[in-house]
Amino acid sequence: MSALAVALPLGMYAQTIFTCGDSTMADYATDGSTSTRGWGQYFGAFFDPDITVINRGKGGMDVRGFYDGDAYWPSIKKALKPDDYVLLQFAHNDEKNGGMDGQQLYDYYVAKGDMESAAKVDKRGSVPNDTYVKTLRKLVEEVRAKDAIPLFASSVCRMNFTSDGDIRRAGRHDLGDSFSKLTANGPTTGNKLPADDHSMDYRWQMEQLAEELDVPFIDLTETSRQLFVKYGDAKCHELLSDGQGSTHLSVAGAALIARQCAEKMSEMGILSDKINVSDAGLSVSPVSGELGEAYVGNTLTGEFTLTGFGLDPQSGNVTVASDGHFEVSADKSRWGNSAQLAYDGGTLIGTFYVRTSLTTPGTVNGVITASAANSSINIPVSASGIAIPGSGELSLIWPFISDNTYTLNGEVSVSDMTLVGLESAGTDNGLKLRPVGGTWPDGDIDESPARYIEFAISAPEGKAVQISGISMNIGALATDAMQCHVSYSTTPGFGNPKTFYSPSAMADGVMDLATTDAIINLAAGETLSLRVYPWTKAAVADALLCLSNVTFTGYVSNESTPVTLTWTLDKGKNNPKVADTTSSAFSFTGYSVGSDLTVTGTAKPVDRTGTMYQPVINNQSGYTDAASVTFTARPKPGMTFRPSKVSFYATRNGTNGGKLEASLTVDGAKTVLGTNLEPIRNNTEPKQAHFQFDVDGVVVYNNTLTFSIAIASLGNTRTVTLHDVVIEGEVSGQEIEVPSYTVSVSPSDPEAGNVTISPDSPSYDENIEVTVAATENFGYRFTGWQSGGRIVSTDNPYTFAVKADLSLVAQYEKLSTYPLNIAIEGGAADYMVRVSPEGHIVDGVRYYEAGTDVSLSATGNRILTFTNWEDNSTSSEREIRMDEAKNIKAVYSADDYIVGWDFHFDEPATERAADFRAESDNAGLMSLHNEKGERSSWLSRGISRGDENGRYAARIWKVRTSKLFYEVSFSSKGYTSLKIASALSCTYNTYSRFFVQCSTDGKEYTTIGEMSPGNRTWSDAEFDLPAETSDCERVYIRWYPDFESELIGNATDYDGLAITDVYVLASPLAADDNIAPVLTSSIPADGADGASVSGSIVLTYDEKIIPGTGTATLDGKPIQPVISGKNVVFRYAALSYGTRYIFEMPEGVVTDRSGNPAPALTLGFTTMQRTQPQPRLYDAIVDINGTGDYASLQAAIDAAPTGRVNPWLIFVKNGNYKEHIDIPSAKPFMHIIGQDRDKTVILDDRLCGGDNAVHVSVGATVVVNANDCMFENITLENSYGHENATGPQALALNTSADRTILNNVALLSYQDTWITPGKSDYRAYVKNSLIEGAVDFIYNSGDIYIENTTLLITRDSGGFIVAPSHAKDVKWGYVFRDCTITAPGDPSKTTVWLGRPWHNFPKTVFLNTRAEVNIPATGWYETMGGLPVIWAEWNTTDASGNLVDLSQRRDTYYYMQDGERVYGTAKNRLTDEEAAQYTLTNVLSGSDAWQPAIKTESCAVPTPLIDGSVLNWNTVPYAICYVVTSGDNVIDITTETSTPIPASASQSFSVQAVNEFGGLSPKGTVDLTSGIDNISGSDEDFTIVAIYDIYGRKHLKPVKGINIVHMVSPDGSIKIKKIIR
Repeated sequence: MSALAVALPLGMYAQTIFTCGDSTMADYATDGSTSTRGWGQYFGAFFDPDITVINRGKGGMDVRGFYDGDAYWPSIKKALKPDDYVLLQFAHNDEKNGGMDGQQLYDYYVAKGDMESAAKVDKRGSVPNDTYVKTLRKLVEEVRAKDAIPLFASSVCRMNFTSDGDIRRAGRHDLGDSFSKLTANGPTTGNKLPADDHSMDYRWQMEQLAEELDVPFIDLTETSRQLFVKYGDAKCHELLSDGQGSTHLSVAGAALIARQCAEKMSEMGILSDKINVSDAGLSVSPVSGELGEAYVGNTLTGEFTLTGFGLDPQSGNVTVASDGHFEVSADKSRWGNSAQLAYDGGTLIGTFYVRTSLTTPGTVNGVITASAANSSINIPVSASGIAIPGSGELSLIWPFISDNTYTLNGEVSVSDMTLVGLESAGTDNGLKLRPVGGTWPDGDIDESPARYIEFAISAPEGKAVQISGISMNIGALATDAMQCHVSYSTTPGFGNPKTFYSPSAMADGVMDLATTDAIINLAAGETLSLRVYPWTKAAVADALLCLSNVTFTGYVSNESTPVTLTWTLDKGKNNPKVADTTSSAFSFTGYSVGSDLTVTGTAKPVDRTGTMYQPVINNQSGYTDAASVTFTARPKPGMTFRPSKVSFYATRNGTNGGKLEASLTVDGAKTVLGTNLEPIRNNTEPKQAHFQFDVDGVVVYNNTLTFSIAIASLGNTRTVTLHDVVIEGEVSGQEIEVPSYTVSVSPSDPEAGNVTISPDSPSYDENIEVTVAATENFGYRFTGWQSGGRIVSTDNPYTFAVKADLSLVAQYEKLSTYPLNIAIEGGAADYMVRVSPEGHIVDGVRYYEAGTDVSLSATGNRILTFTNWEDNSTSSEREIRMDEAKNIKAVYSADDYIVGWDFHFDEPATERAADFRAESDNAGLMSLHNEKGERSSWLSRGISRGDENGRYAARIWKVRTSKLFYEVSFSSKGYTSLKIASALSCTYNTYSRFFVQCSTDGKEYTTIGEMSPGNRTWSDAEFDLPAETSDCERVYIRWYPDFESELIGNATDYDGLAITDVYVLASPLAADDNIAPVLTSSIPADGADGASVSGSIVLTYDEKIIPGTGTATLDGKPIQPVISGKNVVFRYAALSYGTRYIFEMPEGVVTDRSGNPAPALTLGFTTMQRTQPQPRLYDAIVDINGTGDYASLQAAIDAAPTGRVNPWLIFVKNGNYKEHIDIPSAKPFMHIIGQDRDKTVILDDRLCGGDNAVHVSVGATVVVNANDCMFENITLENSYGHENATGPQALALNTSADRTILNNVALLSYQDTWITPGKSDYRAYVKNSLIEGAVDFIYNSGDIYIENTTLLITRDSGGFIVAPSHAKDVKWGYVFRDCTITAPGDPSKTTVWLGRPWHNFPKTVFLNTRAEVNIPATGWYETMGGLPVIWAEWNTTDASGNLVDLSQRRDTYYYMQDGERVYGTAKNRLTDEEAAQYTLTNVLSGSDAWQPAIKTESCAVPTPLIDGSVLNWNTVPYAICYVVTSGDNVIDITTETSTPIPASASQSFSVQAVNEFGGLSPKGTVDLTSGIDNISGSDEDFTIVAIYDIYGRKHLKPVKGINIVHMVSPDGSIKIKKIIR
């Protein structure tokens, strides 16, 4: 539309512009509480001061809501004047309900009687070509009816980018690619329109209406699109977005959009001479700063956006300076009279802050100046202080113009002026004073106590007075010899006076100003006296002292009373919700614990009991409300509370972790009192930290004070104790009566759940905000809050302002539940079958809500071996769905034993009978004592307290000087061939050698072996007992320290030896026989079908058996037995589905106890057929551009359920996601699948070394604390390491849990790229991936299998690949198979060490490695902090495939201790037979038969085919759904085998099948053929072979429009012809 079409009154311009729109336009707080800004709040900065911009943008507003809502359009319409402008911009919220009209959809459900569906409808939303334009039309008519001028502005784009960098169709507010439509049969979804059909295009519909009605149209959709595309996806989200998605704007984004709108208006001739958008110079928004108003005593802060264009020089700083009344800052942390904002490229978009503290009522004015080299701008600022009711300014003046009267403003008591030794000589233009008698005496050299004038002011009852200024005009008449002192005192009798005026001379006829700005505080009843003492240097007659304008200024407030609020926190889970205080000045006080904290109990660090708080999230970084303990106080109406001091005690319990942040918040303004506070550990004096903070500038009136203690950087098994939280301050004022109401809350069914209300008070003053929350008990689901028979909210929690008495009832739905009964046979304990989730246990029976998936895991120990389930399946892992009552049985086989201890339960912790006993009358006994027989308890580390280095155990934890040791005793009557199995570990400190000794009398001991405990790891050992211990009444076994041996671990006076898994094995005494054992059953049976692909062959004999000689095989491969009692268990894993296998066991592989060999056995079985999984979509889709369920991966993880037992599938579309990812331990089975590895990037730049280091538990880009997580087709990057290619430690990945899978993943950094698990038996599998780094970039512990992966060294000078710290009990360590080691450029010029020994006993092997880099002849670096056990290679080749000489590989290593080298040797090469043992199954199966390979196996590739406008493909076996892409654009994820082709799609399509674990198959792609012009020739003898439309889509017959027909003749000639139908 041209500027000429704009109807403007001749010679007149509107003085007010009303901007009307949604959240992208709205005003937002500028106090730092949010990063979101609306462009409307900066729009006024581009207009002259005589143009007023009133921003009426409102978050969540659609055009219908704006038009109908009383607070919006009707109120604006009343304020409209002729020639005002109304700028209308709506679309974002009109898109609710997918383009349907919300009210119409609601009415549809109501008409059907479906009130449940109706209640779920968002009534916002309009149809673009219907109710949207109809409502805009009404607004235009009503604007013009007021002689005002309407303007249309289309909505700002969403930052939803296509793969080629443009904004998506939906991001431009055109829903044509997918919209919903309300039909007579209900709503339909997923409707689509061609690209040239604008029926569902809000921008286009607005433009057409603008042309029709002759309304100026500002196309901000297009201008914002150009702006966003210019910046690009990543920079756009970094600089222009608020960081909360793709819709809302940052300061910079809002300022630029506001500028665009002003530019467009100027170009169209609308207020062009009032608009300032020059390309050079500085501008500020807002153009002037009213920081607002607050009660006296508070601090006000404002935010300003400073923009500069065409600045010279191109790079530099803009200085922002204050004139002194205000302070400025560029970061809200450093305040002063000036601050600097850096700029580059001649352009500045920056933010600065201004603040002032309000000391008196009234307005404070100032000027802020922003200056660049070629531009400067002044910004007037102001702030207003409001007197708290009952308080106010004080002004008392004796002018002495014509009499002695005074003028008073304020509540104070004034005494009459007092003359002592003086008399008045008149008050004509000042009070004239002379001595009584008229003559000034001779000889005075100082003031005389008998000659003065006094003025006095007193604070009345109930008031406090602050005098901030005293002044007067004073002079001498008819003499130059006059002298005087002016002093004040608050002491009775004018004691301790303070003199503020004492001139050396007073000139005749000259009036001076005597003044002081000292702050003088008067409590109620106190008096301030002001005296003037005159004298002369010599006797003088007729001389006068003259006074005028004697003035007192200050402030009167209600008298304050000291008050203390105390929360002792000594009751743990039963802490009172209210503070302990004697004051009645508060409406309520409160205490609450955030949802991410758990109260675990109480502790007494010193002499006071406190509450222990444990985080839900492990080592959470950053301080959050959810991980805070919160205390609240709200003074009654009319009362003022001024906090002056806050204090509390805090203790770390057995940990060095845990940091705190203490803050006060009033009306959204947060004051951080202290951050990164570190409590003292409970075993370090003084065992508790006392944090104290002085508070100034916080006044609470008609508001709530919130004090929060946030907890971060603490492990989720650790606790911090808090106690005696105290807030001190003063209250003043007089209570004002306001309406108060009651709010009650209750559950609809007491069995369904619990409800809470916060604050919890018998009554609530009007407009107090209250929050109610409901919990769900087992078998119930919360559905909403009901009041008066209707649902008022489904929010949980629900926050509202109290307006009337209210009764809320939490409504619940009752769910079906089923029992799970688990029987255990064979002597195992019930806890040996692990069940997840645990379920709701009633009388020992687990109950589950219908549809719950439950995982069962049968574990074993040295004496008990799992054999099978009730259905004869033999895999120890099992999953069931609770769709009915289930009865499960786990069958175990027991080895011959007498007693055993596994310490699963914490108690008893002294003189403990065996946890397992073969005979009930032989219970055994474990004790902890010394040589004197003095017994002691131990520190239990069982199920309640938490494990000890990965196992339940008993730790001594008494001072070493006690010389305690463990001993067990038992009877061996009826048993022979005894063995003792046990495991030892060290936590903190113990001896390095222990003698395992036995005795039959408890006096004389024989050493049968030695053990060395692992340092925070476990050392297992098993020893035969001598023959004399057989068939004895009592046998003793003890673990006796070598008190002369070196200490291991960290120095402490306490003995940290831990023991567990103590089992006494033995054979019952029996007579020899000569009968071979007879097989009674086998699982699977010979000829069986449907055997598990991972499980066991279980052979059961008629008598107990022992190992023999020979080797059994399964399909010709050796398979090892586990013998337990009468059972032989041969475990296998990863067999093929639907395949026949032959098991062969030669004679004598097992025998009976008499040595009779079991006969040879052959049995065949067929494995089960693979089950076709149920079709399903991904559980969550992440898209940074806003088209998914979530815009960030962390948001998707946060929303995922806890306690999963099968995969939760998250699909991440292409994009750079700059975020820190933390998968908490409560969320296992997170499967995160990227669209394309190189285009789906998760990146962060945290450091775990250097000055800004954070702990590795929170420092990696991705931290995986949960078991069974998988990543595929994704890049995990630490951008600091990757981009800078330098240290310090910058982790991309931390996997602290078990069973992690990385498939086709890129890990990018430089130093410490990946920290593997720290626990010895935790595992990870890496396949087809890329790991980048230079220094120790794979390090720590665990069994890690990495195959077919590229190790990329990014430092020209080379580096170190691994830096392991394996404990002795790690079985395999790091295994690299079929990997390539390379470097950028010419890899042969980069020298790389395979690894260096970080700590402990590293284990690493490289199998079949292609080394394109140069590896030194010795291969491995010789020293660091550990001694390798095996650092070996097999079949290493160079870049050309030639075998590398491994004969010079190093086998000797050392570390330094006390200045000396400690040496050790390691195995450095593998034989073919040894290398063959490093299979995926052997390394990773563990005790749970984990087989990760199947999860990485992709489905077959789909074969797509275009049929008209539909893309079809074949059904792919074992696929759950399909991902369809066009280029990089995901156009569909579907369980069907077809999808409509979007008109806007590119010329090629790809389909990928998704396996049941979320993984993608390779792409099946179809390319389309374009038409060809210049067709000629006859069609005779030609056969049509294909028909295409102009988009290249294939059809079976001609379609409407242009058809490209492909024909072929019998001789093979080809003809292509264009036909228009």
